[in-house]
Formats: sequence, C-alpha cells, structure tokens
Amino acid sequence: ARLKNPRLGKVDSDWETIDRDIQNKLQDARESGKKVVLLTPTIISPSTRQLINEFISEYPNTQWVQRDTISYSAMRKANELNFGQRLIPNYHFDKADTIVSFNADFLGNWLLPVAFTKQFSTKRKLTEQNKTLNRLYQFESNLSLTGANADYRFAIKPSEESAILLNLYNEIARATGATTYLAPVTTIDISKTAEDLLAGKGKSIVVSGTNDLNIQLIVNAINHLLGNYGNTIDTSNPIHLNQADEADMQQLVKDMNAGKISGLLVYNTNPAYDDADTESFVKGLEKVAFKVSFAETLDETAELCDFVCTTHNFLETWDDAEPIKGSFSFTQPAIRPIFNTRQFQDNLLKWIGHNTDYATYMEQHWKSMMSQHEEVMGNFTDNWNTLKHDGVFQHDAEDTTQAAFATHALKATESLAEGIELALYEKMSIGTGKYANNPWLLEMPDPITTATWDNYVCVPVDLAEEKSLKYEDVVLVNGVFELPVIVQPGQASGTVSIALGYGRTAAGKAGNGVGKNAYPLLHIKNGYADTAGTVVTIEKVAGKTYELAATQIHHNMEDRPIVRETTLEKFKE
Repeated sequence: ARLKNPRLGKVDSDWETIDRDIQNKLQDARESGKKVVLLTPTIISPSTRQLINEFISEYPNTQWVQRDTISYSAMRKANELNFGQRLIPNYHFDKADTIVSFNADFLGNWLLPVAFTKQFSTKRKLTEQNKTLNRLYQFESNLSLTGANADYRFAIKPSEESAILLNLYNEIARATGATTYLAPVTTIDISKTAEDLLAGKGKSIVVSGTNDLNIQLIVNAINHLLGNYGNTIDTSNPIHLNQADEADMQQLVKDMNAGKISGLLVYNTNPAYDDADTESFVKGLEKVAFKVSFAETLDETAELCDFVCTTHNFLETWDDAEPIKGSFSFTQPAIRPIFNTRQFQDNLLKWIGHNTDYATYMEQHWKSMMSQHEEVMGNFTDNWNTLKHDGVFQHDAEDTTQAAFATHALKATESLAEGIELALYEKMSIGTGKYANNPWLLEMPDPITTATWDNYVCVPVDLAEEKSLKYEDVVLVNGVFELPVIVQPGQASGTVSIALGYGRTAAGKAGNGVGKNAYPLLHIKNGYADTAGTVVTIEKVAGKTYELAATQIHHNMEDRPIVRETTLEKFKE
C-alpha cells in the first residue's frame, strides 16, 4: 500500500515540482500574513523539535499544533493546576506495594505498558529479597489485561468513577486530617482499598486512564495525601508522550471552518479518520487553500490533500527520541529507501534553504547538546559513534526536587442520562488503527476475548439476557452501524464496550472495511474527548448473525462453562 512517489493532486509527480510549488505557496502566505498550520502528533524527538522551531522562524506565520488520537490532556491540565507544570509524571510500579487503577490498562496499552509490566512483575515474584507481593485493585468497565491480573477487580460504569474516587479520597482524608468534599453515595465499598493505601503511605500508586479533569484532580489529591510524589511517582523526570492539548486542535477546526487557515501541513496524523469530530475537520479542510500531507500511504487525510510528500518507512529513517526526560534513544536506517520518498524532516530542511540532510542536521544538533554535558565532552566523533552504537543515552536530571503541590477543590463529574453506557478501548494488536493494514495484527487474538480480525460489542451477561442476545448475534449501535456481539463476563452491568481502530476506508487491501469506526462515539465534555461516558442504544437485528474469526470463547449464559473452538472459514477466505 506504500506510495512510491510524491503526488500532486491525484497523480504522481517529482520532488523538483513539489518543492517549487510548496515553497511558492509558503512564501506567498508569509508575505501576505496568512496563517499556515503544521499539524503533527506529539513529537518526542529533540532534533525534530529544534528543526520545527527553525521552520517557524523562517515562516513566522506558521503555527505548530500537536494532536494525539487518544488524548491525555486532562491529566496534563490537572498536573498544571496542582504543580504548575503541564506534565505526565513518571510512575515506578516496582516501588509500589498497593496499586489502585481506574480504567488504566497499564499492563496493556496505557502510557508505557512495556516498562510498567516489567516493573509490576518484579513485585509479583516471591524471592529471598522480596518476601511480600504487591496488591492490585482495578476498577474498570470492560475486562482488560490489567483487570484480569488484579487481586481485586470491580466492574463499574464510567459514570460511577468520579464518585467512587471522591469517596476513596474522603476516606483517606478523614484518616489524615485533610479537607473532605461532598461525594455522591455509591454501592462500591472502598474501605478495604483505603485501608491498604493508608497502610503503605509513600509506597502506593493511584492512576486513572479517564480523560476527565475532575477525575484526574481527585487522583492527584489522593496521591498527595498518601505521600506518593517523590517516591513512587516522579514529577522531576516526566513522560514526554501525549503532549497535545485538545483545545489547540478544536480551535484549529474552528479556524479552518471560518476560513482563517491558508495552508495545512499534516504529518503522521490522520484526523479525517480518527478525530472525535471528523465531519467538522473534513468540512474545514475544504476551505483551506493548500493542503500538504506527509504520509507513507494514501490514508483518509492524505486523500483529501493537494500535495502528498511521500515519506520514508521508519526502517529507512534517522531520528532521536526522548520519551522520558533525560532518557534518549536513536533510530538508524535498517535499509536504504526503496522508493522515491523523502523523510519528513528533509522536506522542512529543503524548504527553509538548509543545504544538508537530516542525518547531518541531527549530528550537528547533538554536537551542540553534548557540549553542555561534561560526561560526554571531549572527542565528539568518538562520543557520537558510541551513542549510535549503544542506541541510548541517559542524562540524569540535575534537579530532582518535586514541585510543591497546590490544593485544588474537588468534585464529582456530573451524572449521565439514563441508558447503556459505552466504554471505548484500544485492542493491544490494533491500537488506534494506524497499522490496521497489517494482517498479522488483524489476526492476533485479543488476550481477553481471543477474537481476531473484527471489532465487536462486548455485552455483560445480564444485558444479554435482557435483550435475548447470544454470541455472534448482530446489534445496531445508535441506529448507525451493525456489529456482532460477544457476551463478556466481567463487563460492567449497564455498559457495553467497543474497540477503536477499525472501520478504515483508506488503510489498504487488508485493513479496508474491517469492522466499524467507533471514533465518532468518543464522548466530548468540557473540552475533553474521552473513551468513556457516552450513552448508546443497541438493538438486536432479528435473524442476523456474523461469524467471528479464529479462536473464540463461547459463553453459555445458564451455567457459563467456557469452551474454546476454532473457525477456519475466515482464514480460508
């Protein structure tokens, strides 16, 4: 599905033509003062961030907007209110005796699951040195990998989370002499959870994967009362992932629709498919004078652009990264470029008149950076070769002081309307759907349902009984699209869940038309798009079933035995 050349309109072109036309448009916009926006995902490459700043210096009418498909804006905003810094702290699960997680699948796909899994597992092994195990409490709507490994798991509705958290805070606040707040009554008993947290003050972690400001403020307040900051939670060496501010993207869409954006440069992000308000984005894009996509394939957004500056595959690129403050890594090409493509950064260098390639630019940037670090000063060539050989560089932060905590008033999130609540989630194999054209990922069984290829509606046992639903029945969701059903023990009563990342229309031969796109169901409230909180309708489509592929778990709703079967028809097709 890879593009082999740059494209002008609907046809292949050449780099000389592309460079000339885009530079002319950038210069015209600069001279006329018209606004141009560079739209990217979170960039954790220090060299690329420096280059983007140089690009903006050359074209000062350009604004850089970052957007993340799954947003962590509320967490960053809560930390800004509490610590004065818009950050995501680093978590040390290997130092925690008690972990309480609300809808954060940190063993599956939340922030840094590979690192977190390694940390968590060190406290699950009894050795001479480690004679006690950690204890995990998981509160969630759909059954996740983390929930399946929890010591105590509570199936809750999304609308119940803030109330449960506030009651948990009050329990801890009363024991520590802190201020309490009015909290709604819940049916979930959190006394045991609070008892364990209080017994291990400074050795616990409370997290939430919900993109809700009220919830994140309560989580921070609980961690503060327990003394976790500076022990199990580190704000001095924050995580650099998911830096985007949703307000910037929402303002961009408004400006596009108002005709205020002259040019849009889109790199490595696909809002025409995975934005919470795709319809408004696409309508606004029509009003932008010139649109440039930096894409490897002709995805849903690239299809709508005037220029496609076809990019290298990541295996053909140079780059660096700083995922956590002070922790650097390096990307080197595994192969030479196969097609007539160009790395994104090389385009920016070309358009600002830099007569060098990005590999050289990155080396020069590191030469400047390394001159500031005594431990790597000296012969730059030797040091640079060592860094490329090792692939990593660790620079310990000079300031390890934890920022002071500013108390903020707490409240529960407003209740939802009555109805079935939806919890959207990412499958470990498909994620956000960026690589949905990879059949190996499509065929990878989900660790909970073991289903492959499609997404589906996970329905709790009691709701299935109420609506006479069984495995592989088809339901109509919100009167918009149909999906098959999996009756899932562990799914919270009164909720259903659907995986994101499906329903692609411009992924490629394997990914197109697989499943349904659930991104339009993202819940937007108070400026934050969240995967939980939408009320949906599901209605059985009479007489219709859909055969889900590969190994499945069939649930008999009377005695609920688990039987594994294999269906080969999908594979044969």
